[in-house]
Parts: sequence; C-alpha cells; structure tokens
Amino acid sequence: MSLTRLAVIGFAFLFSSSNKLSPQSPSPPQPVPQASTIVQSMAGATGWNAASQPKDVQAIGTITVEDPVSPETLPVTLSAKSCRLFRNDVQFSDGTHSAIVNQDSAAAIAPGAQQLLPPFTALSANSFELPFLCLPSALAAGSLNLVGIESVAGQSAYRIDVNPVVSSSDALAIPRQIAAQFTLWVSTSSGMPLQLSSKLVSPYNSTASVSVLRVFSDFRVVNGIAVPFQQQQFIQGQLRSTLRLSSVTFNVGVSDSAFTLPAAQQ
Repeated sequence: MSLTRLAVIGFAFLFSSSNKLSPQSPSPPQPVPQASTIVQSMAGATGWNAASQPKDVQAIGTITVEDPVSPETLPVTLSAKSCRLFRNDVQFSDGTHSAIVNQDSAAAIAPGAQQLLPPFTALSANSFELPFLCLPSALAAGSLNLVGIESVAGQSAYRIDVNPVVSSSDALAIPRQIAAQFTLWVSTSSGMPLQLSSKLVSPYNSTASVSVLRVFSDFRVVNGIAVPFQQQQFIQGQLRSTLRLSSVTFNVGVSDSAFTLPAAQQ
C-alpha cells in the first residue's frame, strides 16, 4: 500500500501550491502578542481545551480523492477516543480501507491485505482531522515560537512553530521529535486556526517523509466545540483530497476494540 494511499485513507490531509504562504505587505508596526497568548485566544475562540475535550468522537462524511483524471468521492467514518487512539474507515469500490492508530502503533487494512506500520511512521500519524483532540495537549507540551505574521488565503495569520519537548531517554526520541513538530497558523482577527503543517514519515524509510498541510474551513459549533467541517489536503504542492463532514457526535461510547490492531504476520 503506497504512502499516498495511506495519506488518502486518513493519515494525512494535504494542500496545493496555490495556498503557499506569502509575507504580508508592509504595514505600520503593531504590538505582537506572545505565542502563548495567541494559543489562549484560539482556545477561547474554538472551545479547544482539556476541560471540554469529549470522551470520544464519531464523524461521518465524504472524502474526495482529487485525482485530475478520475476523482472519486467516497464515504468516510472517523472514530477517536484521543489524539493517539483513532481510526478512519473509507469505503472504496473494493471495500473498506482503514487506518488505525493505537498510541505508538498503527496499521493500514484493506480487503485481503493489512500492514502494520513501523513506530517511526505510527508516531507521525496524527488525528488532525479532529484537531480539538490533538492541539490542546500538543501545544501545552511543546515549545512555542511565534515566527511572525503571514497571509493565508488573503487572511492575516500568526505563524507559530511548535517543537515538542522529548526526553533523551526515550528509545524513540529522534523519530518522536521529527513527527511531533508542526506549524500552526491562527487568524489575527478571529483567533481561529486556519491551517496546520506536519510531516508523515514513510513506512518504508525512516529518513523519508512528506510535508502535510491541512487547511480548515466551514467551522460549526458542536456542543461548544468548533469543528472544521471541511478540510483540504495537499502533498508536495498537489491537492490530494477534500474531507467534508456531514455530522459530528461526541460521547457515543466508541469501544476500545475499534482500535485493536491486527496481529503481526509470521
């Protein structure tokens, strides 16, 4: 199963070169808040914080595989209990293709085939389709660096680089450091997150990765939490998929068994 297919079925959502960032035109200097203040404002605008985080989430919608020759729109179900416990199920013509992440382990499952992913790939697979599960803890645990103000699709945005603090005694310290780094752009006017970039590490080569840019839009408030009901995803400057959610439900009692990984093949 290719890295691109893994991305399409739920390990990454990506963006095109048409959304590349460009510095804002020069303007009169204005006071710039601290990165921590921007993050706090985003939490207030979105309801994304540890206190409001649901016990589990199930979202239903479609994902359009943006193939220039034969695009497909496919049903998708997202299920999660935390940022490191989630699965995405996409209904392709040959059956269900699933991506499952269980802490530092992950697997890709398709009809008649399954693949356990190495830890360096599993670590880089994050449930940023449901960002309210991931960002509060990632921002609290990381080192925040406000790079500056940039233009994102015509909107002024703060760019914040986030670097995780990883223990040197961690056996997976190096891949965890690489996988957990990300950049977040937050609107200077609304405090809403506009886009997020991270890296997905190849399951075949620990030194190979693709940059992932996810752009959030169509925010709707569900039980006090703002959820981006549309997300576009690009790989290496090419639009790969567009996720459109039709419903998001919290605290539905998703079973732990939904995140059980297949046994390793002998």
